[in-house]
Order: sequence, then structure tokens, then C-alpha cells
Amino acid sequence: MWDGDQDFLGVPYPFEVAREYAHGLGLHSVQEWWDWAARADKDPRISPRPDWTYRKKWISYQDFLGCDPPEDVVMGSDDTVPDDGP
Repeated sequence: MWDGDQDFLGVPYPFEVAREYAHGLGLHSVQEWWDWAARADKDPRISPRPDWTYRKKWISYQDFLGCDPPEDVVMGSDDTVPDDGP
């Protein structure tokens, strides 16, 4: 079924659309995201590396997934870093 040129060409969704989609997945960690992104049946217009694809609007995976970081970690730009981390 034809769904337009952008779908045909595999152009990623705009950041806001992809973020809303990610929120709806109910994932709670970067590892869960990576596991989901590796699935063959995922929407091909959802980038497996949203931190690269949307780098100009990127905040964090927690923001993108819509989940809170665990209480014992500090938010990083691409993942979480333990309080006693590097």
C-alpha cells in the first residue's frame, strides 16, 4: 500500500513524531531501546540511533523514551552515568 514518497524513501519521521512513537512503546532503558531497535519488524522510519538522527534536538534517551532515570544515576546526553562514574 502506497503511503507517500517519504515512506517509500525511508525518510525518518520528524523528531516529535518519533519521540511520541517511542513514548508509546513503554520502554524503560537504553538497553530495551536497543533490543527493540534491532527487531526486524520495527517501523523502518524510526531510527535505531535517534541520538544521531536527531542530534540537533536530542536531550537524552530518557527524554526520548519518556521514562525517568533511576534515582541513583545522573542523566547523560547519550546514556546514564552512575554517581561515582568517570
